[in-house]
Amino acid sequence: MSKKRKHPLYLSALLALLIALSFVLSACGEDTVVVEGAITVPDDYSTIQEAIEAAEDGDIIVVRPGTYRENIDFMGKNITLRSTDPDDPEVVAETVIDAGGVRSVVTFSSGESSSAVLTGFTITGGSGNPEVLAFLIEGEVQEIPSLYGGGIIILNGSAPTITKNIIENNVAERGGGILAYASSPTISG
Repeated sequence: MSKKRKHPLYLSALLALLIALSFVLSACGEDTVVVEGAITVPDDYSTIQEAIEAAEDGDIIVVRPGTYRENIDFMGKNITLRSTDPDDPEVVAETVIDAGGVRSVVTFSSGESSSAVLTGFTITGGSGNPEVLAFLIEGEVQEIPSLYGGGIIILNGSAPTITKNIIENNVAERGGGILAYASSPTISG
């Protein structure tokens, strides 16, 4: 019985295939977006707000680790805004939305539903939005102008889902971390 000899290029082709496979596997690290069809920041849009403006209800926006110096407003859109891995505390700590001391970092004020999801971020550097809100004080309705919701402000019947975030180093006259007024958010983790 004769032993069949392999073609001389067989080993070279096998080696090339193994090298290509190692590149593909190394690209599947923690920073790789695994959400098919997602809008990716900064790949598709340089800012998170630009991605939100381009998104439609039901879209998913995935944000790669980095510090994004901006304020974001969900604009009534029922979208998912997430880091590359909301379950990884290191990724959450490295995916930062920093308002730089100007206004609220994140705003939900246009009736967003529970399908508006914010997950996997460090929310920091907010100082609140100037609002005039009415409160019942000693039987009287009083309108109180103030800076509300340093990290996140939720108004006008909005009901977003806020989960797996770090909300730190924000200030406001009322609601330094989060202020929810006449709204029903779900906040966990």
